[in-house]
Amino acid sequence: MNQIPSEVERIIHAKIPISQVMGISVVSASSDGIRLRGLIAANLNDKGTAFGGSAASIAFIAAWTWLSLSLEDAPGTEVVIQKSEMQFDHPIRTDFDAVCAGVSLDELRRSLARKGSGRVILTSEVWSDGRICATMLGTFVAMQTRERS
Repeated sequence: MNQIPSEVERIIHAKIPISQVMGISVVSASSDGIRLRGLIAANLNDKGTAFGGSAASIAFIAAWTWLSLSLEDAPGTEVVIQKSEMQFDHPIRTDFDAVCAGVSLDELRRSLARKGSGRVILTSEVWSDGRICATMLGTFVAMQTRERS
């Protein structure tokens, strides 16, 4: 799965409209992972740093997008986040990237085939100024929403 960043960006903006207001762009997307960029100017808080909710949102969107693209070969599969934990280690003062590394989906795919749903844990790191500023650990659920062919 090597994707054209502008096409992935169009999909994200269509499915998650607030992502456009947040200034989210796609740097890269492949089976190895995805890198999204957020603009600090669109996500400032009253401290002059990135709003924590924005950092969390771009981390969620990175993981959701990677998993959704990775399951394109399973038509009728929807992806949602079930639970997450966000750790903030440093303030985000400049444009920032959310990076979700690809993981094996073998167990998830077996569960989808067997039960019509499955779970996977994904991690997204939020990078700014050359360091990890925040980390999201999320459990995502993939479920069949229509008849498998």
